[in-house]
Order: sequence, then structure tokens, then C-alpha cells
Amino acid sequence: MHLLPITLTRQVEQPTLTKRPMQRPKHRLYPAKSKLALRLSKRFGCSALYFAKVFSQLSGRGANPSWVFDGPRLQAHHCRHISMRLAPVMCTFVTNHARSQVIQWWQNGHAVRRCGHGTLAHIACSANGKSMCSKTEPLSGGLAVNAQAMLTFDALEASPCNDNSLSKIVNLPLSFTGSEPFGYDFMQCDSDDLRFLEVDLEHLATRRNALIAINKPSHLQRHWQCRYFAPQFGNPEDLATASALAVIAPWLHRHYGLNSAVIHQGSSRLNYKLSGQYVRIFAKVLALRLH
Repeated sequence: MHLLPITLTRQVEQPTLTKRPMQRPKHRLYPAKSKLALRLSKRFGCSALYFAKVFSQLSGRGANPSWVFDGPRLQAHHCRHISMRLAPVMCTFVTNHARSQVIQWWQNGHAVRRCGHGTLAHIACSANGKSMCSKTEPLSGGLAVNAQAMLTFDALEASPCNDNSLSKIVNLPLSFTGSEPFGYDFMQCDSDDLRFLEVDLEHLATRRNALIAINKPSHLQRHWQCRYFAPQFGNPEDLATASALAVIAPWLHRHYGLNSAVIHQGSSRLNYKLSGQYVRIFAKVLALRLH
């Protein structure tokens, strides 16, 4: 009789794996040229330096970075020097007085007459702008702020639709052209999609004003397309231009009766609402103080 060997096996309990809920990655600020910006701010006697990212969408897309210098009022050639060194990021220079503030915007060595994203960045970084921030969340190294800015708008000076000054530099037919006294030319293309819009940038660079273009949808809606070109100011095409809403918002109200709309520009989405003589712009700002 043959006996078979018996082997005893020990069962080892496998650890139960618990699935952890996926966490959304936190926003992080990666300021390029931060050491250079610190040297420039200390050189010109600025009391504080901030780096801010303005998100046109709360999902985190459509970011527009900006440097905010808080200190004495700098002369034009100093602002030009700093903005050229930190190009292509927008530079906002803030000077605080007893009852007022002086704000200057510079980009690529050129002065900007109106900047919505720079205003939002200043509101998020400045203590005087806390009343315009609806929500503030602590962030590693900075703050996440839901801010809103108000821009005054100016009436467009309507031009004839058959004006050839703008139709010569674009490839799409135009249904409306206009100009604004603060440095913008405005046109509505007779097309539902502006992705096919081509602009002669060399010809546009010889003009005095930047160019704002919007589409003409087939039916009335709240979503519109916008493109902004300013080669004469060192910016061939901007993918997020909040200041353009000061021109687009009153025009849409006058011609289509819209008090609020969503403007799609590049990868960004700008939300606004008319309030009297002001345009309210809503965005999320991530602010980081460097010194």
C-alpha cells in the first residue's frame, strides 16, 4: 500500500484594496522669469510683486497670466523696459494714493489703454479690491479668488458697411464696421464661424487701431465668437481679450437687445453682464505674492 504525501498549504489573506476617490489636481502657479521680475521690482522700488493667472473659465482653461507691480508711479520708459524684459506677459503697475489708485498696463513695450484681465489680476491681488471678490480660497503659495471687474464702455461710431478700409485686409464679407475712440476698430463678419477668418497682419500693422471681429450667427443666441488682432502693439492675435467686451457688449445690446452673453475667443470663454454704463466681467484668478 502506497501512501501519497500530503502537503499543507497556508492560505495568506490578500489585502483588500480600497479605491480612493479621484482628487482634482490643484492649480499651481509656475511664474516664468520670476527671478528677473524680483530683480526689476526691487530695482525700481516696488513694495510688492504679484503673479496672477486669470482664468476665463472656472474649469481652469483659457489662462491669461499677468505681473502686478505695486509701488511708486514709474515713468513710461521704465514701464516699457520692464514689459519688454518680461514679454509677452501683461504687466500691471499700481500706484496707491490716499483716495485713489493709478493703474498702468504695458505689454511687449507698448502701453495698453484698457485691460480687463489686468484689472481682474489687480483686484485679486490688491487689498482694496476685496469687496469685488465674491469668494477667496487659500492655495499652496497663493490665493484662488472669484473676482469681477467693471469696465466702462464707449459708443461705437458706426461706419458704412461698404467701407473698403477694413474689407481689404480680411477674406470674409463684412456686415458691419465701426470704430471706437479708445483705439479699437470693430467689424462683424457675415459668417457663422470665425475659424476661417484670415487677416492681413502687415496691412493691419500700418493702422492706428487694433481690430475686433465677431461672427454673425444664423439665429439669435447667447454664444458668440470673437477674435482680436493687434500686430501694431506687438500682439498679432490675442486669445483672451476681456477689454474687447467694453466694445462688444454695448453693440450687442444696441443691435440684438442682449444684456448678457458668452463670448468664445480661442480657448477662452468670457462671461459678462451689462450694469448701467459698466460691463461686469466674471473670472477666477489665482494670485501669488512673491515679495
